[in-house]
Amino acid sequence: MQPVTSVAELAARIDSPEFGLIRELYEVDRVASSRISMSPAGWAIASDAIGLPREAIENQVISIVRDRFTGHEAVINPVRLRRKGGARGAPAPASSPGAGAIQCRWCREWHVRQSDLWMDQWGAVFSADGRIGTRPNWARQGSINGLAFGDEGMHDLQSLAESEFVGLFETGERYLAAARSAHPSMCFAVLFLNGGPKSASSVEHAHVQIVARADRHFAYPESICARCPPDYWQRTLAAHKLLGLAVAEGECVGWVGLAPVKEKDFTALSASVCDGARFMYRIWRRFAQAGTRNFSLAAILSPHHVTGTHGPARCASWPGVVWRFVDRGDPEVPHSDIGTMELFGSAVIASDPFVVAAQLRPPG
Repeated sequence: MQPVTSVAELAARIDSPEFGLIRELYEVDRVASSRISMSPAGWAIASDAIGLPREAIENQVISIVRDRFTGHEAVINPVRLRRKGGARGAPAPASSPGAGAIQCRWCREWHVRQSDLWMDQWGAVFSADGRIGTRPNWARQGSINGLAFGDEGMHDLQSLAESEFVGLFETGERYLAAARSAHPSMCFAVLFLNGGPKSASSVEHAHVQIVARADRHFAYPESICARCPPDYWQRTLAAHKLLGLAVAEGECVGWVGLAPVKEKDFTALSASVCDGARFMYRIWRRFAQAGTRNFSLAAILSPHHVTGTHGPARCASWPGVVWRFVDRGDPEVPHSDIGTMELFGSAVIASDPFVVAAQLRPPG
């Protein structure tokens, strides 16, 4: 058999008879991402940061490999290896809040008002007050992939006001609505935010990422759709309420997981993105008071929330938005980080979920 030299090549040859065993175990697809348009100034920036031909950046095709049995999925895009990380300025001293914005290109020449540097085919999307805008991600993580970010007053994630935090997610939802004008079949989407010095991003400026696709949900929500009862979230909420692990505000409700992924594992349900973001901002701030510095937050949108109509039957009972929050560990304590056991074995947890839930309740 002729050797395979890349996943892209495997996708092109996957229907060949010699790959029968591979097809039994894996689905291997190639998916075109939405096109990125760049002005001359934007192209000069992207070319310097990634060092690829313009066509390779503007029209990206990603590979998706999915384990048919476990549901594990890998999104593979070699363009992501080419990023030089030039968007991140030198870390500001802890004693000088706001100094990071002085060195941040997203606060200066890549400012939200410079919307024509690079944009999606449906154009730039802004918040109602114009302080928050969107841009496509240079190194695609899905067929649709952008980020929502604010002006120079919103550089530091830790300093965001509640309205600014909510605004990032609300603008991300606006981006999805605009993307559907060009890609009406798109109905699976996640908005997510990485916080802290170990966040998986080359952009220091506070931002929310947007990923979306048409074929199926991303691996985590899709595995729940495929393997769990239709009312899984409602039953899980009821169980955690019974144990006293639930926290509610208005129409939003969440719980500290009885079987956590890591030390502070919180799930919430909301009917809308804005209501849920407001709730999660308050939850995050309570966790921060208890020592959280490093976290990941995802808003998993149901297909019927994205489209405003009925989605696939397997997702019919999902709440509008499912929120997942995990503390990734103190960056100054090596043994607190998520490691191999959490990723590939079983989670190893030091914090009792009932103690974590108590941290979210007002004193007394």
